Amino acid sequence: MTAVVRHGAVYSHFACRWCVKGRNADRQSITTIFDLAPDHRSIIVHPGAIDTFSLRLLPDTIPALVEACEDLRSHTITGLHARHGKRALELREIHDGIATVFTIPGARLVIDYQGVGLHALRDMLTEIRECFR
Repeated sequence: MTAVVRHGAVYSHFACRWCVKGRNADRQSITTIFDLAPDHRSIIVHPGAIDTFSLRLLPDTIPALVEACEDLRSHTITGLHARHGKRALELREIHDGIATVFTIPGARLVIDYQGVGLHALRDMLTEIRECFR
């Protein structure tokens, strides 16, 4: 079952953490972590719950993520990768859902959100957006 999990603050690492599950290309469950930075100025996304594809997103990009998930339309935003600099986070329309596409040189990770996973992603992003109002 897909659900949004929230963790309380671990101030040296994150102020708040949300976790949501999607599916990878092999249709296996995969967790994405969204951390509110300790300074409350950005969100760090860890797809696959590892830092290989992690991106730092500024607050002004969160509304676009929410809208793409609500409207099920493709959209691209820019984040900052610790090693590779500016990187695109693509949201792509898929059948009854949305896919997130994280890319670094030589590798790509696609996570699909449909059904309960899509609802959980929408709820979580809406809650994150409220952190910056």
